[in-house]
Amino acid sequence: MWESLQYLDFNGFSFWIGFLAGFIFLLITKKIRTWLRSRPEGEMVEKKSPGIDPKLADILRLNNDTLQYAQSWHIAASMFPLDEILVEPRLLAPPVSPDKDPADSRTDITDWAIPYMPDWPEMGSMLGAPTLSLAEGFLEGCNIAITGQPGTGKTTALAWLAIQVIRKSTGFQEFEDSIPILVRPGDLALPRDETKNLLAPLLQAVTGFSSPGTRKHLASTLPALFENGCALLILDGLDELPPLQVNPYVEYLNAVRESYPKIRMAVSASPDYLAGLYGLDFFPFTLAAWSRARRQEFTSRWSRAWSKSIAEVKNSSKKTTDPWLLQGWLANEITPHSPLELTLRTWAAFAGDALGAQPDDAIEAHLRRLTCKLQPRIRPALEHMALQMVHYMQPIIPREEAEAWLSGSSSAPLSSKSNNREQAAIPTGHRGGDKESVKAPGSMPDLIEGGIVTEYAGGRVGICHTVIAGYLAGEALRRSGEGSQLVLQPDWCGKSLALKRYCSGEADLDFIDGILQTESADILLKGLLTTARWLKDAPQSVNWVKKVMSQLAACLQKEQLPFSLKGRALSALVLSGNATVQVLFRKMLDSPHNEIRQLGILGSGMQRDQRASPQLKGLLSDRSPHLRNAAVLSLVAIHDNASLDAVAEALLHGDEALRRACAEALSNDPEEGFPTLEEGSSHPDPLVRRSVVFGLRRVKQEWTIKILQRIRDDDTKWVVKDAAAQVLGEFDQLDPRIPHPLPAVTQLPWLIGFAADRNMVVPAGKAAVDLIHKALKEGNEEQLLSALHYLGFRGDEGSIAPVYQVYFTSKGEKREIASLALQRLASTGVSLPSPAYFGMA
Repeated sequence: MWESLQYLDFNGFSFWIGFLAGFIFLLITKKIRTWLRSRPEGEMVEKKSPGIDPKLADILRLNNDTLQYAQSWHIAASMFPLDEILVEPRLLAPPVSPDKDPADSRTDITDWAIPYMPDWPEMGSMLGAPTLSLAEGFLEGCNIAITGQPGTGKTTALAWLAIQVIRKSTGFQEFEDSIPILVRPGDLALPRDETKNLLAPLLQAVTGFSSPGTRKHLASTLPALFENGCALLILDGLDELPPLQVNPYVEYLNAVRESYPKIRMAVSASPDYLAGLYGLDFFPFTLAAWSRARRQEFTSRWSRAWSKSIAEVKNSSKKTTDPWLLQGWLANEITPHSPLELTLRTWAAFAGDALGAQPDDAIEAHLRRLTCKLQPRIRPALEHMALQMVHYMQPIIPREEAEAWLSGSSSAPLSSKSNNREQAAIPTGHRGGDKESVKAPGSMPDLIEGGIVTEYAGGRVGICHTVIAGYLAGEALRRSGEGSQLVLQPDWCGKSLALKRYCSGEADLDFIDGILQTESADILLKGLLTTARWLKDAPQSVNWVKKVMSQLAACLQKEQLPFSLKGRALSALVLSGNATVQVLFRKMLDSPHNEIRQLGILGSGMQRDQRASPQLKGLLSDRSPHLRNAAVLSLVAIHDNASLDAVAEALLHGDEALRRACAEALSNDPEEGFPTLEEGSSHPDPLVRRSVVFGLRRVKQEWTIKILQRIRDDDTKWVVKDAAAQVLGEFDQLDPRIPHPLPAVTQLPWLIGFAADRNMVVPAGKAAVDLIHKALKEGNEEQLLSALHYLGFRGDEGSIAPVYQVYFTSKGEKREIASLALQRLASTGVSLPSPAYFGMA
């Protein structure tokens, strides 16, 4: 090569001219690139894509920012985006509203076999009660309030909703023009004067996670979305606030809705307090708990994500447990766990740092994982801070107050940034801090960097998850021994979670006697059912646990309690994790009373008690259709060979009603039930094929639609063809369980009919409510049930006595709907006095 260069003729002048020209060209190119990079992203999009509407470009950028933000709304966000591990959230479908046309209703195997218990959804979820997608919840015009206990996936569900709306996913046609606005209370600085810029708090909250290009045009983009009715306002975190702190946010939502009536809204809320959300056309949906199949789906997705993202960077020489063994162990546990509990248990199992089998063990393992690089003194200080948050009922606080508590203070100044404080009833002179001073000044940056503390707008902070915060506060309480002080607070999740951890110790706690009341003083048994949620982590040997278990078991035998209230007690016994309840449920199967036998059936199914299978098989011939349906559902849930064989035999040889029940129950089991239904669709017996049609109706997937179309077109028996055509027609209609907003009281069809029968017109104002109360006494059954339904959402203190009257003088469906109405009334903040106050008991 070098030899060839000697023949080249270099001219010095030409060389230097070329060199200078190239240098100038490079310099100009660099300047242009620097100038282009310095220009706002929005201008670049506009110039590069002259065919794109600049407003559309602004919306695309906002959607992209929201999408990335939503992907981080889960506890394992430091490792995986939400898409990689998400199991689609489903809503527990409510009963068909009494004011709907009875012709629109569809019977289901779970009707009256499983009670509707929105605050205890575990039974319905485990035994296959109908569910709705989040998109379906909106279809009749309601806004959605997602309710549930802490850790049940409400935040993740709202994030998933935002993601699906942005992606225009299948089933979200209702939101084709909608843009999700995703905010949290910690980022939402409510205006003191609502006559000023009502959207300013939302603008500030969205700005916090937006890119520079989005922020430039957000001040014009956001108002346009609200004015055009394109905004889907999603507010997460109301469920984490004490009751009085929820009210200002509901008032703000009301002001926004009045100014922009076309927007849609979704929030997370506590099932115990919904403030004024009913008046804004919110319907309280409960997230369905994870069934066995959904637990399997989650652990499988986690395993794939872990193998792809985590296992590759671990030391390959280190011996690890087979992921398939971990998946099988986690997915097949009998005692159900919340999504948060299962996530943390799965994380600990795959990471190899599990500390035990209890849910609190998984929380502790997670905390040790987050704090392993921090100084030891920080953990006690963090617990002290969490306890102060609970005592002051302030889950989101100014950073300076948090730093003061981390430095050992027990009475931080109430700065002007902490509005709407609700003081706990704590003796003066002590604020619930540890007896020994705990100090870790300057540790806030490390806690934020480690993901334990979350930063919000306006210099405020909070602990990363309300369950983690409650656990930390409970740890501090266990050292200080002052948990009884929290009992005086109003009910909210911070109080309940802190007491749950506090009560998980070995000590007997006398203050629990003050929480437990008889049904004559506590008609909804809220005290008993609240403490029942603490049983899972508590030692079974302590006296308060024995007392709570005894009272729950006694509830199952009380004839005066509605079936749904007994169902709550039954669910609490199952969730306690106490193995002895299986024996109780098997004894109940031999009871002469139908309700007690039905509860025993449901309990055995939830426990997946294989030893109960022979008795359940015998109950398939019971005269009560409710018992037979419950038995079929439980046999499928137990899922062993003997139970599934019993269901298959009944599908082939039972009467028509039993065959249909078996087919519907098999739709709950993707592993064994789906193949059975597919095979049964071609069975020689037309009664089997017809029953299978109604089983396929409960699945509604692409493969079931193809089978139903084949049956409709090719089956030789008209009774089978007609059933398939009926189900396919139902698929094109809205599910009758989807709720609709209540019309104005003067436009209630059933009330207009009630008034017309008495030569009246429906008056306006309070007189209309009085007319509804009169319908409870004089109306026919349809009018009475519709009146109860209305008063549950729109009633007040004056509605308590009329509803009590129905509750104590009725049985069956009337009493169940009256009980549900009282539950809903209580969730609005109405205090339910003792029935003795009205001369009832």
